[in-house]
Formats: sequence, structure tokens, C-alpha cells
Amino acid sequence: AVSLDIYHFVSQVRLAKITTQIITKIYTRNPYSFLHNCHAVLKQLKNWFESLPAELKFDYNDIKTATTRSTFNLHINYNYSIIIATRPVLLYVFNSILTENRTKEKIYEARQLELISVLLESCVQAAEIQSRILAKLYYDGKLANRSFLDCHYIFGATTVLILTGYCSM
Repeated sequence: AVSLDIYHFVSQVRLAKITTQIITKIYTRNPYSFLHNCHAVLKQLKNWFESLPAELKFDYNDIKTATTRSTFNLHINYNYSIIIATRPVLLYVFNSILTENRTKEKIYEARQLELISVLLESCVQAAEIQSRILAKLYYDGKLANRSFLDCHYIFGATTVLILTGYCSM
């Protein structure tokens, strides 16, 4: 039998490598399309999730108390990675709505709008899941006391949901 700790370690390392891609492809200047880079990283993250061992997966709609904090942390890091990979698109759309007095169909080309929609949907979904996981940890008494990272994750997810609510108005 292989220890679950090995699965956690390997999965966290693989996720960290993708996080490096987020920094180099999205948060630095490069010659490729910003939207394309966000989508490419999102695909890497989805592939990472699909390759997780069954022992590390759980149903986001039915989060069990028996799940270990290490597994929760893995999923929190995954959803946070999706948020930081797609949040710049949300901020771009938010800024466009504030500065342009037109509908989204008139601001973006059809191809751009389709890609933007996929990225925004992933961002919102990750923020909702993140909120669900952290709420479960809170109500089960497993949220880390005075933890900067747990607070940071809550703040990040809440910011996404607030901006999305404003944009959908």
C-alpha cells in the first residue's frame, strides 16, 4: 500500500509547476495572446485535476467531514490556481464594463467573447467551490485559526463573486 502522503506530495508538486506557468504566461509580458495564455493554463489545470488519483478526489457538491485537511488543501490550492489564472480576465471585463457604455457583444469579437465566457465561467465556478470548501471547514471547526492563507482564499473567492455579481447586472 502506498501512503496517501505520497499522492499529496506528488500532486502538490505537479500543481506548483502549473502555478509557475501562471506567473510566466499571465503575469509577465510575453508575445502570445493574453486570453490564449489564460486558456492554455486553464487546460493544464483541468488536466491536472483529471489525473488526480481517486483517493484525492471528492464531490464538491457533497463535501464529507472525513476528508483530511491535506486533501482539502490540495483542492483549495487547485481552485485558487484557477482563480488566479482567470481572474485577470474578470478584471479586464469589469474594467471594460466600467469604461465602455456598450453591451458585451459590442465590446468583444465573437471569438473573443466565447473564450472570455469559458474563462469567466471557470473563474466563478472555482470561487463558488472555494467558498463551499472553506465554509465546510469553518462549520466543521477545521478552518485554521488565524491563518493568513485561509483568509486570503476566502477574500479571493469573495472578490470574484462580488465582481461577477456586478458584471452580470
